[in-house]
Amino acid sequence: NSSSSNKSSLQEEANAGANANPTLSPYYFPVLTPQSPTDMIQPVIMPATISPNPTLSKQPSNNPTFSMQPSEPVTPEPTGLPSQPPTTIPSSTPTTAMPTGMPFPGQTDTPTTTPTTGAPSLPPSTTPTDMPSPSPTATPSSEPSAKPSARPSLVPTITPSTQPSVPPSPLPTVQTTTVFYLTAGRPAETVLEQFQDLLSTIPTTQDSFMVHLGDWNSPLLTSCQEQSYVTVDQLYNRTSVPVFFIPGDNEYNDCPDPDTALQLWYTYLLNYETKYWPEPSSYQIQRDNPRFPENFAFLLRNVLYVGIHLVGGRVHDADEWSRRQRADLDWIEDQYYTHHRDGMDVMVVFAHADPDIQNNRDFYDTFLERVRDEYEVPIILIHRNLGSEQWDIEENYDNINDFVVVVAEGALWPPMRIEVDTIRGKFEVNQNTWYDELQQQV
Repeated sequence: NSSSSNKSSLQEEANAGANANPTLSPYYFPVLTPQSPTDMIQPVIMPATISPNPTLSKQPSNNPTFSMQPSEPVTPEPTGLPSQPPTTIPSSTPTTAMPTGMPFPGQTDTPTTTPTTGAPSLPPSTTPTDMPSPSPTATPSSEPSAKPSARPSLVPTITPSTQPSVPPSPLPTVQTTTVFYLTAGRPAETVLEQFQDLLSTIPTTQDSFMVHLGDWNSPLLTSCQEQSYVTVDQLYNRTSVPVFFIPGDNEYNDCPDPDTALQLWYTYLLNYETKYWPEPSSYQIQRDNPRFPENFAFLLRNVLYVGIHLVGGRVHDADEWSRRQRADLDWIEDQYYTHHRDGMDVMVVFAHADPDIQNNRDFYDTFLERVRDEYEVPIILIHRNLGSEQWDIEENYDNINDFVVVVAEGALWPPMRIEVDTIRGKFEVNQNTWYDELQQQV
């Protein structure tokens, strides 16, 4: 009841002010109208007029004004504007849900089922998207993208590049392969001139060389006279690669005077590899001075090459024979341990005599024992063929792992060609066909 009387007095005061001065602008303030005792109170807007002489209280009223009826009925239709503005980026797929009751002005009242095929409503973006397009563009872009694509393209570009993608290396390519040649014996007199011309056609690669395994002389024909040493000197001095000589029995112990024959050998054939060719720049040649300077060794591309004075034939001096064989074993041993610390991968030993020759059992028994039990790298022994024996390769010789024996056949053309590359694990031997194949390529 108290609230009803308060409401009546306020209403009467408002009506009186309006009647006194009807030209005043209407002013609105909230009036709370309960619909029923259990309803939530909803604010509605009621019109009112202001008294020309309003009297304002210093304190706000604690009791709201109520109306039993709303000033306007609730509209059954949605508002004309959506609650949120539309997005500015189109979706990648058409809309499938039902549209709102009232579409945004300018939009269709039903959803589209196919994407737009005409010009886009908005200009394209100027920055790349985070995800690549599912198909390539018709024309390549004029500038590369800032970041690499997440997935590489499945097809190459139409036009290959004309310039290398990176600058060339300032360092030269490292040579890992060595090619060397082996010969022995002496060609027939009727072909000596042709043989010398052929020697000058041997292909030259970096650090290629040749080793002559001995028996270039015939004691029965020449009696080991000095002229025979001059002849062989002149025969090989035009070879396209440096030539190393190791003694054979036909130019030493099978001669009528072995001591003189050996001195002639020293005069004409010792250090022959630098007599007509410059000193090698890739390796340094070691000699077993002063005992047996004919023994040599050098390390080239992790391969140790060792030449020794080990002949067959007759034992002309037992003391010299024994002393020289012990020196050969020491030379191999010293060179092995000297270069094993330098990263040696393979050791190649050049000798004249075959392991089957009984006169050399003392040497080979000790050498094979060291190869089997002591040396830790593959060993390759290369020697001259015995009599009518043809060239051959015997792997795991005498049941020793990583021990290869190569038999080089002499007195024929072409010389044996061997290619070795420890980096690639390559060891190739060819005695017969390599030269003809080379001529066909030319």
